Amino acid sequence: MIAFYRKEKCRAFTYSHIGENHTLVGQDNQDNVVFEKLGDSWYMVIADGVSSAACSGEGAQAAVDVIRKLCERIMNDRHLLNDIDTIKVYVVKRWKEQIESDWDEYATTVNFAIYVDHTLLTGQIGDGLIVAEVDGNSLVLTESDEFYSTETYALGAAVKKSTFTIRVVEVRNRIRVYMASDGIGKEINEASRIELIEYLGNMMMNEDAVIEDELDTWVIGLGKKNGDDKTIGFVSWEE
Repeated sequence: MIAFYRKEKCRAFTYSHIGENHTLVGQDNQDNVVFEKLGDSWYMVIADGVSSAACSGEGAQAAVDVIRKLCERIMNDRHLLNDIDTIKVYVVKRWKEQIESDWDEYATTVNFAIYVDHTLLTGQIGDGLIVAEVDGNSLVLTESDEFYSTETYALGAAVKKSTFTIRVVEVRNRIRVYMASDGIGKEINEASRIELIEYLGNMMMNEDAVIEDELDTWVIGLGKKNGDDKTIGFVSWEE
């Protein structure tokens, strides 16, 4: 599944491919990825349903819906960008309101970026990877890998504030940002994270069919390393 957005100063694509772990057992792709332009603002989000949760696909869709609502709320009240705790509470509370009960059965990780009024907000709950270049400065969000743990942090019944990371950065002229679910993110070594922004930016200069073929080839190669669903999104915005 691939989608493109090209208009004026904004270019973006989203791409998702079901992994062998799910095709072998007849399950659907548990990743959900969206890029959407809302007026002069935009958001991109990847929600990766936790495989052990029975209704994770629905939970991922609910998370995508919440991030869209968060973008709209920030557009209407830009002072919210200065209140990180309120944003965290809003995301968790609105997601739970959509699920109503048995939240752990709908568990999902979330990575998102929101651009409103020369400000970029990035957020992450759980695993995955977000890498941004803002006016030449780099920003990386990824779950800590300092120790091995079998626990997956996610939107669910209990969300620790410390596992919900948000960064807010002022933007003057340019943003380039990509995010990836764990099936891709864990295969990008630390030294290549920033370089990949340039690669994706150059790739976007090609025709849509060429980009899709290139992504398919890359993901097929990654599939030999892990059987997870593989999802990536990229957006480039310039003043």
